[in-house]
Amino acid sequence: MAVDLYFSDTYAVSRLKFRSLLGMVQQRWPEAEMKSIPCPADKELTTDMIFSQPQREKRHLLLVTTGQHGIEGYAGGAFLQLLVREYLDRLDPELTGLALVHAINPWGMAHRRRVDQDNIDLNRNFILDWSEFEDTNKDYARLRFLLEPGQLQSRGAEQTAFFFRVARALVLAGSSGIKRALTLGQYQFKNGLYYGGSGCQPIVRQLIDLYHRALRDYKQVVHLDIHTGYGPANRMTIVNSPLDRRDTALLKEKLGYDLIVKADPEEFYAIQGDMVDYMCRLGQQHPDTELYSTCLEFGTQGDSTKAMLQSLRALIDENRLWQHGGGDVLQDEAIRKGFTEAYYPVSSFWRQQVAEDARRGLTGILGNERLI
Repeated sequence: MAVDLYFSDTYAVSRLKFRSLLGMVQQRWPEAEMKSIPCPADKELTTDMIFSQPQREKRHLLLVTTGQHGIEGYAGGAFLQLLVREYLDRLDPELTGLALVHAINPWGMAHRRRVDQDNIDLNRNFILDWSEFEDTNKDYARLRFLLEPGQLQSRGAEQTAFFFRVARALVLAGSSGIKRALTLGQYQFKNGLYYGGSGCQPIVRQLIDLYHRALRDYKQVVHLDIHTGYGPANRMTIVNSPLDRRDTALLKEKLGYDLIVKADPEEFYAIQGDMVDYMCRLGQQHPDTELYSTCLEFGTQGDSTKAMLQSLRALIDENRLWQHGGGDVLQDEAIRKGFTEAYYPVSSFWRQQVAEDARRGLTGILGNERLI
């Protein structure tokens, strides 16, 4: 199967391709089944899951989650195609179970947004105890003039105004402060960027239940969460939780992959309400279960200053378009196109690189974790 055929241009096609994988899984796990969870905002949109239990002993579970940030689910769907079509025969159905999740955020995927129907970033929604949670993002409020500048203006005015706002923000907070304000997640401004909500979203509660059962029932869980956007252009970064105790240098050697970081301010960026962090905290409650939970992040535009400013503006303007509306047809279309390029490039070269790095990551991780 040509790599381009792993990818899809619409949510409906990606879902159809994923559902077609059930028959392939059932050839090796005859009892495998599909579960579909309707989206609260649109029952026609679903989160789909393929489950298959080991035929003899619940020793290993391979858990793959995709589409937490809706638009990033297109690469996630391709990853699931590659995994099933190229790696299924290397797994042992006697001892290994599968839990494959397509489109955690189907509304965002269908509408090519990162957030869900409530403007919530689901990767800031995995809070262990909401009653005790305290938002540590102290920078977002003072940088709202940059991150939430209001109604879109004319194309010429916007270009100049954006750079003036960036310059002001750099004086106030520096580049690290801007990055921290944006990516840490915030819980005050419902129409803002990286809004984490005020309680667990329904799909997050269902996933948390799945994770509890997985860690309770299996001796080993390997969890891969698929994302796009950040990191070097056309490269996959393996992003481990700061709670993961593995030595990064040693892991690079074991996996045969050089681009591995921890999600902390020094190596990547800190996150509140992150799914992988949540899994690692759950893992601490199940010390008898061996857990490796990580994020595979496929970079798009790169990490140069120019690329980061381009991505920042795409994120800000896409949110403004949704929150306040547009009016300039050409500008509105340019914003949508720029946002898509930031998270799901049309380039065949990028897609080829996604597939190549996915193979390297899967071979290294599944081999090191003794699943293949």
